[in-house]
Amino acid sequence: DTYIKKTRDERTTFVAGQLVQRDLYSAFLLKNSQPTRNETDRTKCSATFDTFMAHHDTCIQTLCQSTGRQSCNFGLRDFQLA
Repeated sequence: DTYIKKTRDERTTFVAGQLVQRDLYSAFLLKNSQPTRNETDRTKCSATFDTFMAHHDTCIQTLCQSTGRQSCNFGLRDFQLA
């Protein structure tokens, strides 16, 4: 419910108690924003967050496996492989 700007070196953030890659989360928020793109639509976010997290986790797992978690610029080292 609050906006906290992340620094460029902070690649991950916690959302609803789950570790989320910052750039993917920013894209999720933009996708679920009002038509003016000035404000996020909380109703849309709530309705689509679980699906986003499922896709997010699959993406992170695929990237970690394919890069060996070497892509630190994307924040992969913060994630544990299942």
